[in-house]
Amino acid sequence: EAAEAAWPGSTVIRHAENRGYGPAINRAVEAGGGADWLLFLNPDTIVEPGLLPLLPHVDRIEAVQVFTPLLVDEARRPVRTAYRWPTLGKEVARLTGVVAAADRLGRSPAAVPEGERVHLGEPVGEAVVVDYPVGACLFVRGEAWRRVGPFDEGFVLYHEEMEWCWRAAELGIRSHVIPRGRAIHLERASSRRRPPEVVLWQYRGLLRFYELHRPATQRRALRAAMAASFAARAAGARLAGRRGSGVLWEVSRLGARGAGRPR
Repeated sequence: EAAEAAWPGSTVIRHAENRGYGPAINRAVEAGGGADWLLFLNPDTIVEPGLLPLLPHVDRIEAVQVFTPLLVDEARRPVRTAYRWPTLGKEVARLTGVVAAADRLGRSPAAVPEGERVHLGEPVGEAVVVDYPVGACLFVRGEAWRRVGPFDEGFVLYHEEMEWCWRAAELGIRSHVIPRGRAIHLERASSRRRPPEVVLWQYRGLLRFYELHRPATQRRALRAAMAASFAARAAGARLAGRRGSGVLWEVSRLGARGAGRPR
């Protein structure tokens, strides 16, 4: 009701149940018809006033089919805007604590220097090629969406944009960051309100990606690392009397059984 009152003429789609981010986006795109551009915006993201006026300019850059503006926090400081594709080595290092230990020593391979919290790739005019952007404020040409297809609905909440961008890249559609544009991502504020189950959704999404796009040997190695790492974390949490041990056990069991057969 509030959205309809704020934006007369808009279409509000109501769902009987929460099926997740991807299915909701898919239904919205279906209802929207053949739009030239699509914008997927998270509820913890605010579009800066100068962003939408940039769209006609970006529209003339033929290479840009998928892009995100530079994400900033409430103080307008750049925050994580894009990521590299996941690799087995990086994920195992994170699960086994190698990344965390290196972080404490100031030598983390995953550390991003202050002021450079955007993964930069090859410059293309005023756009920067990246592996895949954070999905908080994602612009997609309608033509690119129709070529790649909808979000995979086997994902619940995390990594569906990564999987979609992977399929797009396989078709030669690269993702970009447009540094002139800005959007405020209230990630830290919203993360404090996230339930403990978030880690389960994150790893369920990561496993789904591996089951769709990685060989069986890598899937088995990731699952084994997940099962062992989270079993140890759950046991430690239970012994220390910390909350969340049940979710950690569930992630360990997820690693043991997998995320389910790809559809």
